[in-house]
Amino acid sequence: MVYDGVWGSSHGTYPVNLEHFPHGEAGLRAVSDKIHQAGLKFGMHILDALVDKSDALVHPVPAAGFMVFPERRRTLAVFISPQDTFIPTTASPAGLLAKADKSRYAGRDLLLGDEIVTYDDLQTSPPYGLTGCKRGAHGTVATGHPAGANIDNLTAGVRLPGG
Repeated sequence: MVYDGVWGSSHGTYPVNLEHFPHGEAGLRAVSDKIHQAGLKFGMHILDALVDKSDALVHPVPAAGFMVFPERRRTLAVFISPQDTFIPTTASPAGLLAKADKSRYAGRDLLLGDEIVTYDDLQTSPPYGLTGCKRGAHGTVATGHPAGANIDNLTAGVRLPGG
């Protein structure tokens, strides 16, 4: 058992279980090295591919490949500055999570370039968009974005492909 079950600890998303590997990552590396020295391959399977939003994979620049909902992609209507808290979209954001909605998998985290933006609610009548936006969420950096940029809805918990 590698994962110690301390979700979101300061050690990252999947800290090494110190009961089984008292020397932490160095102990796990030693096991891996012994396996490789024996001519075998070593790999790890993580049962749940969620990444805590405080993890280094998320900030300051989100790692490539986080799962998004392709059918929920929206397009930025106009240029926005790092200070903007309304994100205008070219079409209605209906279908994204509204303020009153609950979902186990869908959240209110959006990937806009290398920035994660959280929003409070949807504006489904013109001008379309997302309201109450927190820019530079989860340790990312708020930046300007050009009209036509993709706005992707991250799965809740920031999920890696295949998870």
